[in-house]
Amino acid sequence: MTLFRSDKTTYYGNPQTDWYIHAYRIAVLTGMRPGELLGLQWGDIRNNTITIHRSINDDDEITPGKNANAKRSIAVTPMIAAELEKQKEQLSQAGIKLKWVFPDWEGQPSRQQTYRKEWYRYRSCHGMEQKITPYELRHTYISICDDMPLSLKQKVVGHSKNMDTEGVYGHLKQGDIERAGAYSEAAFRRLICAEESENGVLTVPT
Repeated sequence: MTLFRSDKTTYYGNPQTDWYIHAYRIAVLTGMRPGELLGLQWGDIRNNTITIHRSINDDDEITPGKNANAKRSIAVTPMIAAELEKQKEQLSQAGIKLKWVFPDWEGQPSRQQTYRKEWYRYRSCHGMEQKITPYELRHTYISICDDMPLSLKQKVVGHSKNMDTEGVYGHLKQGDIERAGAYSEAAFRRLICAEESENGVLTVPT
């Protein structure tokens, strides 16, 4: 998976580390919506759990989220923890010590338009299909976690209530959070290890 193989993008033909690389990766590892990622604060991450409290929409407004199921909790798996630690290091090197996990270059809340633009730059740099939008990274999570029971997966990604045709929604209990994390961690490790075995270039975080 290119996203975990390279953190590089290009600016005017020059390779540089993508400012949002860890946001892209965590989007895939959690199924979070772009606005939820950009609205994430360090205080939302406690006891190995990410709790989604807010989202930043296309009008740069901070909202409670897309729907009633948007507020939810996600387990911080070892792979997610590794990306969060790298994000902290990146922000520290840039002299940014504010509350936002994925701020812009000045430490301010990121705009969705900016986030999309930088993703498109990264996508173009690596020759990815144009249909892969920031929101599509959420769908990638859903596809990769194919073995996860549907009811559990729907709770993790916070699908809208009108999709609750089987009455599967409700608050995630701590056991559910840990079980979902175990499913997703195993799925991504299988995927990345398979590619590592094939081309010998990937390293799975421990």
